[in-house]
Amino acid sequence: MVKYLRSITEIAGQVGRALKQPQPLLALKFFWREQLISRRYGFENPRLGHTRNQVNSLTLMGDAIHNEPGSYAFLEWGVKKTGIDSSEIHFLDVGCGSGCMVAFVHCLGAASSRGIDLDTEGLSVAKRNIQKALSLRPAAPGNLGIDVADAALFDFPDPVNMIFLFNPFGNDTFKSFLSRVEESLLRNPRTIHLIYQLPSFPNSLFEKGWVSVESYPKKGSPVATVFKRSA
Repeated sequence: MVKYLRSITEIAGQVGRALKQPQPLLALKFFWREQLISRRYGFENPRLGHTRNQVNSLTLMGDAIHNEPGSYAFLEWGVKKTGIDSSEIHFLDVGCGSGCMVAFVHCLGAASSRGIDLDTEGLSVAKRNIQKALSLRPAAPGNLGIDVADAALFDFPDPVNMIFLFNPFGNDTFKSFLSRVEESLLRNPRTIHLIYQLPSFPNSLFEKGWVSVESYPKKGSPVATVFKRSA
């Protein structure tokens, strides 16, 4: 009963915050969509423990940020804004945490869906989410999974055409990661879309030739933005 009341209180608080947004009806739509997707798939999407120091000890730049759950609704919105057919999506979640976004995009019908992270707690949850996703939609070996990797040193896969990012690290790692993306574009020229939740370093993208496709909300500080880079 206590857990149920706590859940109702949290939902009421989230609805209240949504109503204060610049576009309250659209914010409510995102909120309810988030609840629907979460209940439909049932992937584990917890707030992970404070493992920042442990992760930083494994990184080149030492600028990891505490892992927060991404949003299904904003990711779904971003996927639609890219205009890419789901069967042609090669997805990468950078700083994937519990892997639920990787699992979700796989269930949307992506050709491949993978994530990278160094958080051991998140990776243990991710394994369970990946197994659940496989039970919902089988995948060929290598087309669904999680890699233990530092984004600053990650060899960016040439097929990837869609990235999801929710500020798992600072600008130093971000710039290094973008350089890896540029190397991949030289090897395999294509268009890559980035769905960036709460974008903290848009200028680093603009410096590399990325352009903004659309943001939500359209006015004020964006909660999510779709960027793209073509080569």
